Amino acid sequence: MTASKGDLDRQGNTEAGVAPPAKAQGAMTVWLGEHQPGIREMKHSLRLIRRNHLTVAGLAIFAVLILVAIFAPLIERYDPYDVKMRERLRPPSLEHLAGTDAMGRDVFSRVIHGSRITLRVGFLVLLSTSLIGVPLGAISGYMGGRTDALIMRVGDIFLAFPRLVLALAMAAALGGGINNAIIAIAIPGWPWYARLIRGMTLSIREEQYIEAARAAGSPEWRVLLRHVLPNCIGPWMVQASMDMGWAIMSAAMLGFLGVGATPPEAEWGLMVAEGRNYLLDQWWMSVFPGVAIFITVLGYNLMGDGLRDIIDPRMRQR
Repeated sequence: MTASKGDLDRQGNTEAGVAPPAKAQGAMTVWLGEHQPGIREMKHSLRLIRRNHLTVAGLAIFAVLILVAIFAPLIERYDPYDVKMRERLRPPSLEHLAGTDAMGRDVFSRVIHGSRITLRVGFLVLLSTSLIGVPLGAISGYMGGRTDALIMRVGDIFLAFPRLVLALAMAAALGGGINNAIIAIAIPGWPWYARLIRGMTLSIREEQYIEAARAAGSPEWRVLLRHVLPNCIGPWMVQASMDMGWAIMSAAMLGFLGVGATPPEAEWGLMVAEGRNYLLDQWWMSVFPGVAIFITVLGYNLMGDGLRDIIDPRMRQR
C-alpha cells in the first residue's frame, strides 16, 4: 500500500522534531489544566485591583514616574544644570512652564530630571534594607534560640531611635551627597523587614509541608529558601511599597536640611530648600518640586494599600 502525502508529511515532521498540531494543543491543554488555580488567582487579583480605584490611581502614578524617569532627556526642554543668570527668577510661562530658579535654571526640567534621582533613592534603599533585613529575619525566625535573640536585640537597638533622627545623624556623620543619604536611610530600616519576616517565618515553620520537607531529608538552607521565603513575598511587597514612599520623603527631608543631596543636584528636597527664601514672591521654585514629592509618595502609599487588600484573605473572599 502506498503511503498518502499527508502521512508522509506527518512522518517527516515527526522525524524532524516538529510536534504535530494535535499534540501541541494537547500539551497546551495539560499546561492550562495544571496552572488553572494560579491563573484563576491572578484573574481574581486583577479584579480586586480594578475594583479599587485608589489602587489603580497609585499604580498609574508609579507607571508615570517610571516613564518620566526613562524618557527624561526627551521631556526636558532645557538642560537642568544650565545656569543662565539673565533668566533668573522668571515666573511660569510658555517658555518656562514652571519658571526658573535663582540661577536661571528651568524648574520644569529640573523636576523631570529629579524623577531619576527619586527612583534611584527609592529602589536602592529598598534593595539595601531587604538584602539585610529579609535574610536576618528568616534566619532569626527559623533557627530560634540564641541566634534569634542576638539578631532581634541588635534590631531593637536600631528601633530604639526614630528612623528619621537616626538617618539624620548618620547622614551628618557621613557627609553630604546622595549616595551617603541612601546609606543613612537604608541602615536604620532593616530591622523593620527583619521583624516582619521573622514573624512570618515563625508561623510558616510549623506548617505540615515544612515538616514533610525536613522528613524527606532536605537541608535546612533548602527548606528556608524554597519553602519559607517564597511565602513571605506578599507581606514584603506591601512593606516595600510603603517604604518606597518613606525613603523618598526621607531623602527629600535630608536634602532640605542640607545633609542629603548637594548643589547643583536636581533633587526635589534640595530644590524646595533652595526656594524657601523666595517663597512669598517666587513661589514656583518650591511649590513644583514639593507637589512632585507629594504625588509620588501618595502614589506609593495608595499602591501599598491596594497590595495589602489583595493579600488580605478577608478581602479575597469578597
